[in-house]
Amino acid sequence: MIKSFKKFINYVEENYHSSFTEDDIKNITGYSYQYFNKCFKEIWHMTPKVYRKRRQLTLIALEIKRNTVTIKESDLAPWTDDSAFLKAFKREFNITPHKYIKEKDFTLQEKIEIPPQVYMDYMLNNHNKSLEEKYESLFCK
Repeated sequence: MIKSFKKFINYVEENYHSSFTEDDIKNITGYSYQYFNKCFKEIWHMTPKVYRKRRQLTLIALEIKRNTVTIKESDLAPWTDDSAFLKAFKREFNITPHKYIKEKDFTLQEKIEIPPQVYMDYMLNNHNKSLEEKYESLFCK
């Protein structure tokens, strides 16, 4: 499951201008969407869809902030236009993208990390795997 979490997190980071479906999540993680959703929510207290949306909005806003371009000039995909992006951003973070861009100390959705306890549980509960297999499962992409 740890590999699946990593794959999903990395996929969101690398494909934030894309929309994706429950089937895409199933293909990325190798688990049914319902099962992956349950496990993800248990650890991070939000669904994979919520994390994906919040992270996409964050990465696009950071892109705008770094490139010093206007929202209208930016690639806002998967949102169809600046109005849809603005509404989604405001609804998710209770601040407009314009205010965020001007603020210096405002944090949106950070890239999530896998908590140490998840690693510990994995190491303790997989008696049938060798230490090498456990290491490979944990630390290889």
